[in-house]
Amino acid sequence: LRGTSPLLKRWKTSLLGIESGRVICLDDDYRRGSRTLSLTNTRERSGVAFLSHRKSAVPLPEMERNAASYIRDRGLAEEDADLKELFSWLAQCFDRKLWHQATEAILRLVRWEPQPPGDLIGIYRNYVARFETKMNLVALVEVVTLIAAREIPDPDMALEFLSLHHPECQPATPTSVLVALDPDAQVLLLSHIARLYIQKQDNASARASMDLAKNMVDAAHDMAPHIHSAYYRAAADLHKILGTASDFYHNALMYLVYTDPASLPKEEHIRWAVDLGVAALVSEDIFQFGDLMANSIISSLRETEQSWLLDLLVAFHTGSISSFEQICSTSSEAINDHHSLVVNAERIRQKITILALMALALEKTSKRTITYAEVAESCHVPHGEVEFLVMRALSLNLVSGVIDSVDETVAISRVQPRILDRSDAAVMAQKIGYWQTKVTEMLFLLEDECDGLLA
Repeated sequence: LRGTSPLLKRWKTSLLGIESGRVICLDDDYRRGSRTLSLTNTRERSGVAFLSHRKSAVPLPEMERNAASYIRDRGLAEEDADLKELFSWLAQCFDRKLWHQATEAILRLVRWEPQPPGDLIGIYRNYVARFETKMNLVALVEVVTLIAAREIPDPDMALEFLSLHHPECQPATPTSVLVALDPDAQVLLLSHIARLYIQKQDNASARASMDLAKNMVDAAHDMAPHIHSAYYRAAADLHKILGTASDFYHNALMYLVYTDPASLPKEEHIRWAVDLGVAALVSEDIFQFGDLMANSIISSLRETEQSWLLDLLVAFHTGSISSFEQICSTSSEAINDHHSLVVNAERIRQKITILALMALALEKTSKRTITYAEVAESCHVPHGEVEFLVMRALSLNLVSGVIDSVDETVAISRVQPRILDRSDAAVMAQKIGYWQTKVTEMLFLLEDECDGLLA
């Protein structure tokens, strides 16, 4: 590496560790802004690309004047007084080299509601690109992804625009080198790129992008909520396309954890609630509905055409097989409109039966032993299938206990922990009260029996 600046010395190890094996030659003159990088490889040898530098065709002071005058002219053309003021502030920030304030102002501009000013691409090329290497990299990625989302409807063109900042960009750009050193910026960029690949129906490329992002998310300790939100949104979209219900369910729930519900329109609330509800029902390994029922977004189904799905989820959460059968009878047409529910009808029936068994075990306050007859009545299964049902619950580690085939009883010692609602908490309070009574009785018994021994 040529150059002796302290910044380059700190970067030396990181640059040599770039996955693509590229080594970028920057010098002090470039960092001071008097020179610019040539983005043409002068030679490639042993997988290492050497980039030469040359004097800029436009001197830096002239570029600064062009950027400031461009942004002022844009402000003069705006009719909105607030936008005029924002453009004026952008020009002042550039003149005074207030890069942090300029970054915050440009973020306000690209997020402008109900719609930002036109030609955001022009603003990027003539203004943002003049100081993007001095910006916070996460903020830079936010700016370019918002521009791509709001002004470039074609996914191929949007990918081409975002690829300028991708760590594997060929030939490398100054910002792609910097982004390669910032995991937060990489995750945010890769998440948006993956969603564009999904729009193109290129699921293999989307999965590759998400795999790279996942490695960085797993290794991170304190990523910002909006970065997690972008990552889990892209992961949920990918698994929805791939049809993996469990993975979609968990990623979608995490997306909602890191996303302010108020930032989503009502239609999005309903869509996420329906998708999550259906995924929870058809998944093979989801028997815990407390997380979903505790999320505020599921309440958006009330007083809508999809309210039957909310009732169905409540039935699964409480393990009420009677409610399940009633809803299936009254809302059969709506249920048949969901292909996933129809295809997985048998699995859904088995799941509610197991949940009914778990609810029965939880309700037992005075004894832990349940007879086959009680299981058959509560779970609506034939007497001959009770043992198979209990064995299925044991194999899934949802309950623990011992089956007595001779006496036709099941001694339940543990039920999988779950989020409790008020009725479940009341049952637990009864169990604690029963346990307290038994302990007190045993204490009195020991005191009576031990009087003679202690005398």
